[in-house]
Amino acid sequence: MKRFLAFLPVVLLLALAVVVIFRLGQGGSDRAELFLGKPRPAPDLALETLDGAPFSLSDLHGEPVFVNLWATWCLPCKAEHPLLMDMAEQGVTIVGVLYKDKAEAGQLELEAKGNPYVAVLLDPDGLAGLDLGVAGVPETFLVDAQGQIIFEHRRDMRRDDLPKIMAAWTEAMAD
Repeated sequence: MKRFLAFLPVVLLLALAVVVIFRLGQGGSDRAELFLGKPRPAPDLALETLDGAPFSLSDLHGEPVFVNLWATWCLPCKAEHPLLMDMAEQGVTIVGVLYKDKAEAGQLELEAKGNPYVAVLLDPDGLAGLDLGVAGVPETFLVDAQGQIIFEHRRDMRRDDLPKIMAAWTEAMAD
């Protein structure tokens, strides 16, 4: 009996692992939908821009806009930057939010790599990012012409993500 009690924690841990693995494998498509987000009102980000001017996201209501949260200390942000440049060249409106970073660092980064943004908003304390529902950077939100967040991309953009992202943009432009 003592021998069985010694192995009981191991048996319970293995049973728990089996249950977790089984549950993770169930209903993959339904679970993936949980992370897409439902359309919801975008917060009116009223922040100072990189050049010191006031800016409010509601200034752009009436047209769709991507809101991209990024930081100079974020390596995935650096990796997605060329894709943002490509999108901007195709006429996509992108507002950048410099998340928990210094304005000077953001300015230097954009001068060196190019600026895909119509405005870069400063969010040094991260509160605007929290209002959007950010989990980490980079993240990109598509706000439609009515001010609703209709699409979320919760990691760095990669080349193979662009068709889905651009399809969301095209759909938002058609509405």
